[in-house]
Amino acid sequence: MLRFRPTFPFGQFRTRPPSAPPRYFLRRKLLFMSFYYKRPMGNGAMATKFRLGSVTQTESAVRTAEPLQASGPTIQENKDTNSDYEPPSHFANSCNRCYRLKKKCSREFPRCSHCTRLGSECEYEDKKAKRRKTETTNSSEPTPERFHVIDGPVNGSRSHTSVPSLLSNGTESPKLGARRLSHRASIAKRSALRALIPSTPMNLREEYITMDSVPEEKAHTFANSFFVNYGTKYPFISQTRFFSWFSRINFDQEAIVNLDGYLVMAIGSLIHDSNTKSNTFSTFFSEKIIESIVDIIDFDMSQSSDLENVRLLLLLGIYSLHMYHSDLCWSIVGALDRIAVQLDLYKTQDVLSQRLFWSIYNFDKELSILRNKPSQIPSDEFISSSFPLTASLHGQPDNNLDVINQEISYYKLVDRLVCHKLAISSKESLKDLARDLEKWRISTSKIIHTRYCDSPMLQHYVSQVNMKYYYLFVEMDQVSESHSSQFTLQFLSNSFTLLISENNKNCGLSLHNLFWYQSLFRVIKCTLDSLQRILESTDPASEFADFNNNLQLIVNIVKFLSRQNGPYASKVDRFQQRLADFAMLSIRSDANGDTTELGSAQREMVGEVKQLL
Repeated sequence: MLRFRPTFPFGQFRTRPPSAPPRYFLRRKLLFMSFYYKRPMGNGAMATKFRLGSVTQTESAVRTAEPLQASGPTIQENKDTNSDYEPPSHFANSCNRCYRLKKKCSREFPRCSHCTRLGSECEYEDKKAKRRKTETTNSSEPTPERFHVIDGPVNGSRSHTSVPSLLSNGTESPKLGARRLSHRASIAKRSALRALIPSTPMNLREEYITMDSVPEEKAHTFANSFFVNYGTKYPFISQTRFFSWFSRINFDQEAIVNLDGYLVMAIGSLIHDSNTKSNTFSTFFSEKIIESIVDIIDFDMSQSSDLENVRLLLLLGIYSLHMYHSDLCWSIVGALDRIAVQLDLYKTQDVLSQRLFWSIYNFDKELSILRNKPSQIPSDEFISSSFPLTASLHGQPDNNLDVINQEISYYKLVDRLVCHKLAISSKESLKDLARDLEKWRISTSKIIHTRYCDSPMLQHYVSQVNMKYYYLFVEMDQVSESHSSQFTLQFLSNSFTLLISENNKNCGLSLHNLFWYQSLFRVIKCTLDSLQRILESTDPASEFADFNNNLQLIVNIVKFLSRQNGPYASKVDRFQQRLADFAMLSIRSDANGDTTELGSAQREMVGEVKQLL
């Protein structure tokens, strides 16, 4: 019988053919290596034509370690030869401007051909150093401590311990020392090259974003929605100047817009989506691009002339309102308050600085009353910025100065109310605040009826003024000895009117933002808190009927909001069913005269509202 015989004995591995020396593969790799990018070339790639200078050309791809006794003269020789290097003629990557605009960059140093032709500043950034720094940071781990155990008694004397004995485990080999010194020399050369690049401060006016084509009608709707809602509340952008810039851009094709213009239109798109239940924001704008703007903002404000960062921060704060991001809003307002103090915006007479300060002031005061926290803006006795405003912004005609001043006056009243809530208040001071608030409502209504008498927006503006007026009275009711359910009823009625009218194409106003939702939930919480006081009163019958009427109106508003698109829809949908059950329980308790179950249910509902705040 024939048996298969293996060609090699069992238990032994087949011997491999002799391989080529390592220098053969290294030579092949260097032949197909792009010395400019310092990585292997792909199939069909072409070596770069850029001149690298003497620094890169003199570096060898393979470093041979010298003996320790010869390392000293070698290092001295390298130091002498590296002292005279040629400046680089081209940079390793595109300049920041060409990179953001997606333009082909010549990478010439110190200015590329594209920036030279446009007359703009050209700035290069070493992206390899940034990646290397990130990798080093991520891979850094705490090194364990090493303890050297010394045999023998320890009596406080160090004469028996020699330094070589302690360092015997950490002594480097001669080859490792030469390699490390050579590596330090190459790092020094790269650092010297980066030092030649002039460090210029980033000019945010020259930062642009490539925007996809938008229909002209929609682009105008987005911009108009922003100014209808925030043009007088945060008056740091001139509407006349903005639309003058806006008319010069052709949005029917891909357009290049600056950062604040992009943010204004993105916020207007969010307002438009909340009114029409559409989804234009995700179609024409990018949330990642807006979040990346935070990375280029310089928070180290050292010059009062640099106010572009303040404008962008204010726009990002307004953007956070429509993204319902309360933590981001709180952080941005805190940064704006510190910037206002650092740049002395609260005592400047420059028109733009005044507009920025009063915009920050209004933003801070509204957030402080909704969070029931002290304001971070300096108090009125420290503010020397002129008020009321009389000068127009950028010399452009401004017909809304009287409305802007009324907005600032309203938030001054808000500041007084916050002080009354967080400190001890007297009856006389609350009466003075109520009288001043009534004067504000009368004067503001007069201005609105005069300015918008022929506009279809007249009733919407009147409802908005009344809603703000009655909200402050609801808050004031919490620190007053007298109470009235009519303030809650009027706030809810005017809010419902504005919610229903949002679907009208002529109405650009929108209540769907973080501040209005927070104010609504605060009114709901105040209504639920009043139940305990009603049950303990001597004549709860009349007040209990008003409580049930307001509660039923709250149920209708919450049910209406649960059908809207937005981040609060799912939360409100879950809340409105619990609220409807509580309203039915309250009606049954009023009819039966038994309120034993109502107290525990009321405490559960207050807990639900606190989760929404």
